Amino acid sequence: IDKADIRTVIHTALPGSVEGYYQEIGRAGRDGQPARAILLYSYVDLKLHEFFHRRDYPDPIHLACIFQALSADSLPRAALRDDLGMDPEVFDVAMEKLLVHGGARRDGEGNVCRGGNGWRQPYEQQSAHKLRESQQMLEFADKASGCRMVRLVRHFGDRDDDQPCGICDVCAPQTTAARRVRRLNAAESRLALQVLETLNGREGQTPRQLHERLAAGQKDRRTFERLLEGLAGAGLIEMREDAFSRDGKIIAFWRVYLTEAGRKAGIGAVGTVRLTDVTTAPARKRSRVLVRSRS
Repeated sequence: IDKADIRTVIHTALPGSVEGYYQEIGRAGRDGQPARAILLYSYVDLKLHEFFHRRDYPDPIHLACIFQALSADSLPRAALRDDLGMDPEVFDVAMEKLLVHGGARRDGEGNVCRGGNGWRQPYEQQSAHKLRESQQMLEFADKASGCRMVRLVRHFGDRDDDQPCGICDVCAPQTTAARRVRRLNAAESRLALQVLETLNGREGQTPRQLHERLAAGQKDRRTFERLLEGLAGAGLIEMREDAFSRDGKIIAFWRVYLTEAGRKAGIGAVGTVRLTDVTTAPARKRSRVLVRSRS
């Protein structure tokens, strides 16, 4: 779409990646005037992406089965598929992935033969990366843990000046149409102060560690994380992504740190924290509205 005066971009489901989302909302406001991006999503959207991922990235066992059946001599793909008795759709996708990653070779007539042995690791890495993309998109939409534009810029490795945009649903919740914003109640205010005090003693704890220490048995994990997001939205804490490797897979998680404002915060600062409640939209979609403009 090459129109400069698009005022609104609406997603009615979760995009497949943060990169794709950023590119798509960038089609609005190219004339420099204010524009709005609205995202409607639910957790079911992630399941749909996972379904497509299983279709597009078959289990490595299928690729290994084809690889073992290949030899140095070329043979027609259809003959190989029939010999293996594999579902045609699974075979075609697995065969293409094997060709892409060097486990098979194709001649000018479309016949195939065995390629190199090193196809498995790059295939599994690519599969894991593609699956992680949709999970990152859900985390971006679901965690109101700071200015949306700052988080988008950081996702691409550019910290810019880290100045909040002032117009997204986190920076300006009063401008959103599908989120209810409220102040903390007395119990939540006490818990918020405990979070700040705990982090003042030891930063870099994970949301799980903080929940187990401060709220286990009182609030469920997701409700507690909403409180952390409220603290982040008020500029009192910062949630940074971290990761570790296990069994060849990268496991991402979050750590919580105090901001300068959080270190200086007293009981009055908790009054600036707002929690967001999600309304129910049609078609069983839970809604978020992200406001974005260009100036």
